[in-house]
Amino acid sequence: MIYFKHQILKTIVSKVKDFSKCTKYTKNKDIEGLYMKMIIEISFFQFTSLT
Repeated sequence: MIYFKHQILKTIVSKVKDFSKCTKYTKNKDIEGLYMKMIIEISFFQFTSLT
């Protein structure tokens, strides 16, 4: 379980790095929307993986 959470954290970090590369081309509100979408997707993935 701890290992699984660690993998999810690594996924988040890699996605955040991808988003940070895009920040100079997009508005801050767009980035906030992407973060929210990413968090929802990962939470959903985590939930479905546990059930």
